[in-house]
Amino acid sequence: MARDGVRIVVQNVSLLNGAVLYVMGGRALRGATATVSDEGGPVELSVCDVESLNGVLLLTGTFPAGSVLTVTDSLLVAARPTPLVYLPGSQPSPYAPVLVLSGLRLVRSVLVVSDVALVTVVTGGRTVVVDGAVLELVGGGVAVDAAVFGGEYAFYASARVVASGGAVLRVSGSQVYAAHGLVFDSWGGDQRVRRRS
Repeated sequence: MARDGVRIVVQNVSLLNGAVLYVMGGRALRGATATVSDEGGPVELSVCDVESLNGVLLLTGTFPAGSVLTVTDSLLVAARPTPLVYLPGSQPSPYAPVLVLSGLRLVRSVLVVSDVALVTVVTGGRTVVVDGAVLELVGGGVAVDAAVFGGEYAFYASARVVASGGAVLRVSGSQVYAAHGLVFDSWGGDQRVRRRS
């Protein structure tokens, strides 16, 4: 990491009964729990040892080029619907998300989700939700390794999701699903290029 970079560690967190842990890049929402700026050097952000029951981990905002965001060694469980009322402009929905990516922009950066159990026991629930804004992965990558996805879908998108400019989305032992607007211009590994308008 560059000398002027920032290292942030969030660990040993318990989220209960609708509690939301916001992890925000610059120009994100106000009232952040953990906030980083999109100016200056890259950010190394580690979120680990999070236990959640009917809580939500929310990643949002713009992170500086060269940043590395990791979510590891966590158990996120939803046993009842949690409406997305904490996202600006979102209508209450009967989802049961445990991980939400909203307006997340990673430029030449990497997002890694590893050894994380994402479990939804609500019928029709969505475990991972991208809602209300564009998720941009520009010249970076998303690595999803050794993850356990519960619920109906591993990945639910109600907005446009774009991975382009050499971005890599790697999924190991899981499925990726989007309702609409999922576009991969460059697919890494052994996976084929997929386009969906």
